[in-house]
Amino acid sequence: GISEVEIVTIVNVWDFTVNARGDDYHFILAVYACNADLSKINISDEHLEYQWIKLDEVHKYPMRDGYVETIEKFKKLKNL
Repeated sequence: GISEVEIVTIVNVWDFTVNARGDDYHFILAVYACNADLSKINISDEHLEYQWIKLDEVHKYPMRDGYVETIEKFKKLKNL
């Protein structure tokens, strides 16, 4: 539901593979720093909810190493 996004820079590119029901799925993630108006979020039927969390609280959530690395890179970009 976000209509206007300004891409600032690429933050990170990484990949991982997941095996589900006997099949391997390979994901490639390209993460960008962007500017956008996020005052009105519309989630799809595939989601139940969302929430905003502070960058310094992400360690409280289980996530893949690639996400942690990407968040750390983004935090360094914000300090520039």
